[in-house]
Amino acid sequence: MSNQYQQTFTTTDGQNNVTYVTFVHPDDNQVLYCKEQLTPDGEEYYNEDIVEEALDESYIEEEPMDILDNIMIKRERSNSEHHEVTRKLVQVSGKPRGRRRMIPDQTRAIRKARANTNKPYVNAKGQEVKPKEFDDSFECTCPKKCTDPKKLPLKTRRQIFNMFWNIGSYEGRCAFLNSCVNELPKKRTYTKNKEMSRRKMTRKYFLKGVEVCKTTFTKTLMISNSRIDVSLQKMETENFNDERGKKKTANAFSDEKKEKVITHIKSNFVPDASLRGLWSNYQMSHSDDPVSESYYKRIFYENFNLKTKKIVKKKIKYDVETIE
Repeated sequence: MSNQYQQTFTTTDGQNNVTYVTFVHPDDNQVLYCKEQLTPDGEEYYNEDIVEEALDESYIEEEPMDILDNIMIKRERSNSEHHEVTRKLVQVSGKPRGRRRMIPDQTRAIRKARANTNKPYVNAKGQEVKPKEFDDSFECTCPKKCTDPKKLPLKTRRQIFNMFWNIGSYEGRCAFLNSCVNELPKKRTYTKNKEMSRRKMTRKYFLKGVEVCKTTFTKTLMISNSRIDVSLQKMETENFNDERGKKKTANAFSDEKKEKVITHIKSNFVPDASLRGLWSNYQMSHSDDPVSESYYKRIFYENFNLKTKKIVKKKIKYDVETIE
């Protein structure tokens, strides 16, 4: 293709599948958008080689409409072999169908890894979470004078912050916190009834072997009070693993039910079948143990991702819009 022009292709899935072809003229910055409506099953007929040929031949005159005419003529020649409508069953090897991720490039595992390494990420609600930054403006006002440059200089506290967040794992940070916090039995009780006192232990906090107050400890590491509580509780149970999000829901389907759905799909799927028809058939044959349609679809997409694919000859219509 001529170096004077650039092209980009983007295909979106769904009921209204459209292929966007963009041509940019570097001299006058004229942009030509060609829209091509695709079939509901996502069949693509656009051939990049045809576009390159059409560009080389048409942009000599620098007439946008010549490009469209040339592309359509070459597309007609390219698709002349597809005169009859045929059906075939294919295993899709590209992008899986089903639910689309809100953030395509960040799965749950990636979000978790970025959070553990103090990198920016987008949470499940679509909100951007910025990395934690060291607060160099904090000055301790307690009697211990924890932030005194002679006791714990700013440079040392910054190094501790970087070391803590460079550990890269939840379990590793738990071990770090447990090594910096000592729990001792309390020495005195200020309530009349000792058994009614809620506090049983006294905590001492250390950074680089220097005892500091709780505020300086949390401000240096940029963590909350509850993070320390959870870490010490895990030390008592000797389980430092991150258990968040791993509890199985009470109404989750069993593995046995999942195997029933998979077996049913293998036994009943035909090219002309629809997912709703398959699910209805499953409901009738398993009336004593039914599943929801959404669950049936999810099992289908995760384990099979099959579809019926039409190969047809079709005429292409283009909408032209010039943007200056």
